[in-house]
This record gives sequence, structure tokens and C-alpha cells, in this order.
Amino acid sequence: MKYHLIPFIIAILSGVLFALALPPYNVSPPPYNVSLLGMLALVPLMLAAAKTKRPLWAFGLGATTGGAAGAFYVGFHGAAVSLDYAYVPFIWMGAVFGIVALFVSFLRTRGVRGVPFILATACMGVVAEGLTYLTPLPVNIALCQYRSLDMLRIAAMTGIWGVSFLLYLINATLADCLVTLFWEMDKLAPISQKHYLNNSYHRLLFFCFSYTLCIASIVFVIGVQRYEKQESSGSLRVAAIQDYSGAEAQDKDPYAPNPPEYLPDSEELIRAASETASAKNSHRNGDDEAQLIVGAENAYGYSFTPGNPHSEANRLARETGHYLVVGHEMSVPGIPRPYNCASLIDPRGDTLGTHHKIALFLGERQTMQAGNRATVVKTPLGNIGMLICFDTCYTAYVRSAVRQGAQIIAVPNFDPPTPRATLHHLHAAMMPFRAAENGVAIVRADPNGKSSIIAPDGSIIGEAEMYEATALIRKVPLGDGKGTAYTRFGDWFVFVCLVGVTATVALVYRRDNLSPV
Repeated sequence: MKYHLIPFIIAILSGVLFALALPPYNVSPPPYNVSLLGMLALVPLMLAAAKTKRPLWAFGLGATTGGAAGAFYVGFHGAAVSLDYAYVPFIWMGAVFGIVALFVSFLRTRGVRGVPFILATACMGVVAEGLTYLTPLPVNIALCQYRSLDMLRIAAMTGIWGVSFLLYLINATLADCLVTLFWEMDKLAPISQKHYLNNSYHRLLFFCFSYTLCIASIVFVIGVQRYEKQESSGSLRVAAIQDYSGAEAQDKDPYAPNPPEYLPDSEELIRAASETASAKNSHRNGDDEAQLIVGAENAYGYSFTPGNPHSEANRLARETGHYLVVGHEMSVPGIPRPYNCASLIDPRGDTLGTHHKIALFLGERQTMQAGNRATVVKTPLGNIGMLICFDTCYTAYVRSAVRQGAQIIAVPNFDPPTPRATLHHLHAAMMPFRAAENGVAIVRADPNGKSSIIAPDGSIIGEAEMYEATALIRKVPLGDGKGTAYTRFGDWFVFVCLVGVTATVALVYRRDNLSPV
């Protein structure tokens, strides 16, 4: 019985390593940048799965890794609802790890090793993650690399999938080497051992070198192109309003600090952002006056109605002379539930466009009506896209906005407070990928923290701290509105990986059927 516990203990180690690779742990400056743990975090899990012949046990190992990551990352504090929300990403990630572990067990028990094993395992990891995009919560292990510009450039061609593939590839390479050297080498004849070491692993190293060279070439080419695009598309000074009140986090995140006695409200922060922008551009001409200020999701509730000149948001737009994106709710005759909306208001107080949130988060599905398209509005500032919070967790909606010509995307956001701000950190880590995938700037405003301004290459130009009221103001390059290769071709990499997995399974079964009994 003790022997059977060892694989699960090893799987727990993988969970801890994976949690450490995620933000906020991975934001430490060199030489303490632990995001590199993502390149070896799954090695213990794959080692345990390779020695497990029972399919359900193998899946259970992966689920254990996801659960261990959640337990280490979130802990056991806070209200029950908060813990449910905080653990959901790790439950989904545990399902992905379970599928990968099951596939590793399937391949090793049938004698698949070396390059075929490595490629097939990496492909299965991407396919398993792709399946989560058909569920209420998509997940990717690539989030641990959200600050790596080289990795983000890969996403401009393959989407986030290429980065996940590379991480699974490296983990599978290390696992294959260790399994062969320590557990399978004694099963080979001495001559075969020498042949295996001298040829198979040399080919494996050559393969890894070739893949790295290929990726480096892609990174260089896309990097040069992206720099030229940013230079030619202009820039814009933007603000993300983080109107933290202190009321929501206190009962849900035990690590949240006590709020100060005075906290500025949304209107004060909008005016502060407007005055700061004006002060910094006191010598500007008419073309430089327009600014974009983005507020949090549903900050105005039902108090704002598009086209109502007497609403507070319209008045603020007229008084400040800036473009505002505000979050609100709106009922429409004939529609059973209200929409969660974001509206763009011009400096005259006119509503130029309203976006209805498409991807509703968990319980929100029972109370709100879902929209059906991304929204893009042409303005003198450029083409402004609008999405809301959970919309940005799905690749298709950001891609749709850029296909409509969006150069910058305003994202009113609200992530439920959870212990250790779990959802805030994980969701914020997605934003550089969405920006880099499509070559579009993103302004994301959340009332509780991690409001951010992202350049089209995925670099984080500004990010607010958790649990503070502030107006985050930065000058950001605009995208060119044409997108990237990923924008044009979509999730092609997932389908390539699906073909790879299908072909591997078919070849393994064919070989087994042709083998003499």
C-alpha cells in the first residue's frame, strides 16, 4: 500500500512546482524568476504516470496534481463561495493534467519512447487545454510565461497553444530521459543500451535544438514586424480606473489589507485621470486632446442609460472632454434578462456604441442575458473595441474584435475577490497573451486590483497593485487593426495537435494488432 502512495506523493510535488510557476510567485526579478519552473513542473507527474498501468489511477495522478496546486496556491481560508471560485481553475487544470497523465501511461505501457513519445505528449496537452475552451472555464499552463516577451511572440503565430506546446514538450523530454535512464535501460541488452544512448538521444537533442532554432527565428521575425507596426500605428494616453471600495474583499480574502479611512470614488478617479492627462499635455494641439478612460465592470449599474444626456457618465465625459468606457446593466424590451454592458461615450456626451457581455461567468448565466458579438467603434482616437471581463478568457472574442479592425480594446472587468487574489492574478496573466496573439493594445479596469495596460506585443506597460484605489495612466502603442497570423488563421495549432494525437493512437493500435501473439 505504501508503494501505491508514492506516485501520488510525486504528483503532489508537481502541483506545488506548478503553483510556484504562476503569478504572483513568478514575478520575482532574476535570478529568482521561478516562471522557469513551468518547464519542469510536470516532470514528476509524467514520471509517476509512466510507471502506472491503470488508466483511472493515471488520471487520478493528474487530478491530484491540480488539487495540490490549488491547495498550495489558494490555501483553506475565506468564505465557502470564494473558495469555490478560487479552486475552479485548478479543478479544470487537474482534468487537463489527468488527460495528459492518462496519455503518458498509455504510451509508455505500449513501448512508445523518444521523439514520438515527446511530440505526442505535447500534442495531447494542447488538445486537452483546447477542450476546456468548450467549457465554462478555459485554462492553459502557458500563463506562467506571461511576462516572457519571447514566448508571447510565439503566440502571435500559434496563439497561446504554441507556448503551452513548448512547455509540455520540455517537460516530456526531461521525463522521457529520466524514465529511460532509471527504469527502462536495464530491460535493454548492453549493445542496445549503447545504441539507444548514442543514437536516439543524440537525435532527440538535435530535434530540441532544431525546434529552438525555429522558434528563435519566428520570435525574431515577428519581433521586428511588431516593432515596425507599433512605430507606424501611433500611440494613445489611456487610463484604467480602479475604484476600490474595500467593501467586497474583506470577507472573501483574508490577506486583503484593511482599507484606509478615505478612498476616492469612481468620479474622483476619472477627474484625476483627466486632470493628469491634461497637465501632461498642456502644450498639445487639437489632435492630441482626446484621451480614453476605462471604468470597471458594472460600475454604474442601472444608473446609466445609453443616450441619456443627464446621466452622471455623460456629464463626466462632457466636463472632462475625454472618451469614457463605462460598465453598466441594461434591460431591453422583449429580452427576459438584462445585459451586462460596456458603453463608449465621446467628449460631447454621446454614446457611440454599447457592447453586451458574451461569456457569462458561472452563476452569472442564471441572471444575465449573453451577447453574441464583439463590439468595435471607429473614433478619432482609432478603432476602439469593447469586451467585458470573462470575454477575454476566450481567444475567439478578442480575435473577432481585431478582425473588425480594433486597434485597442477597452475591458471593464470584475474578478470576484478570492483568497490570495487567485482569480485576479490568473486572469491578469491572460491579458498579455490576448494582446500578443492579435497585436492589439488592451486597457483593463478592475475595481479590486490588477488593472492593467498592455502593449500590442504583450508587454505590460502598467499594472495596478491589489486592493488600492487608483487611476492607472500610461501611454500605449496602438495596434494596426490588421492583427497577426493567429488573428487570420485562428486556432489552427490545436487542430494540428489533434491530428498528431489521432495519428499516434492509430499507429500504436495498428502496431499492436500487427504484432505476433
